[in-house]
Amino acid sequence: MHPRQSVPADLLALAARQGGVVSREQCLGSALSPHAVERLLATGAWTPLARGIYLTHTQRPSFEATCWGAMLAGGPRAVIGFEAAARLHGLAVGEPSVVEVFVPGPHRRRPGAPWAFVTADRRGRGEPSRTLLDDTVLDVATHLARDADLIAWLADVLGARRTSPRRLLAALDERARYPRRLLVRQILGDVADGVHSTLERSYRRDVEIAHGLPRGRRQAQLAGRSDVYYDDQGVVVELDGRLGHTGSGAFRDLDRDNRNTARNLVTLRYGHHDVTLRPCEVAEQVAGLLTARGWSGSMSACARCRGAAFA
Repeated sequence: MHPRQSVPADLLALAARQGGVVSREQCLGSALSPHAVERLLATGAWTPLARGIYLTHTQRPSFEATCWGAMLAGGPRAVIGFEAAARLHGLAVGEPSVVEVFVPGPHRRRPGAPWAFVTADRRGRGEPSRTLLDDTVLDVATHLARDADLIAWLADVLGARRTSPRRLLAALDERARYPRRLLVRQILGDVADGVHSTLERSYRRDVEIAHGLPRGRRQAQLAGRSDVYYDDQGVVVELDGRLGHTGSGAFRDLDRDNRNTARNLVTLRYGHHDVTLRPCEVAEQVAGLLTARGWSGSMSACARCRGAAFA
């Protein structure tokens, strides 16, 4: 009969640093015998997270434990990536169902493991090692199919002041290949100017820039936050998608408009239909109000409105 072996103190300390997770190799390196490992698993004192990766308790594995398991399975050059890396960086993302981890060479996924390997050699930082923050932001962006989600993601990250458009563009330039590179560059420029939604982006591109209007100040703090503010003329433009502008949101909009009016500010309000289907008419209306309130410039015709009555 084998004598009952206790878990070495150094292995327990290592497990504490690794979210309660250890590998079979680490166990044997701490002089815990294979028989002792099997006994801990058989008695339920430890729980297998995957083949050769063990939880040193019986509780549900935490997100940190899953990340450590992925790291140990991937080897010394493994680096946590994508949404899992974003969560480790403290960025606002949900907990992914599968942790993706970069490894420099081909790796087989262990049966039942809650992680997946991506073959690439990536720089990492922290414990568990995760991709650098700017690389993480760009990686997560590749998982976002809709422009609206991409804009919201970049706006949230930049709004939290964790990085800057300049840093993200520098990280983008380091990549020989990157899907939707031009779009990400354009969105970074828009977000740097305060654009927070696809509707705001369409207004900036198809109404303001396309028709030579002055550039308004985005996300201006007036009687609440306003989408676009033309300071010299005292003109506010609010761009309303349905979300957040119905029910109690509609009353907040009305209150904000009233308080701005009391300050001699004029508000124009447009929705998706206006900006996307009739941007030229919107530009004409904005230009007319800006002119009436002191703008000395003139609206120019875009490709869509050349030859119209107001061109």
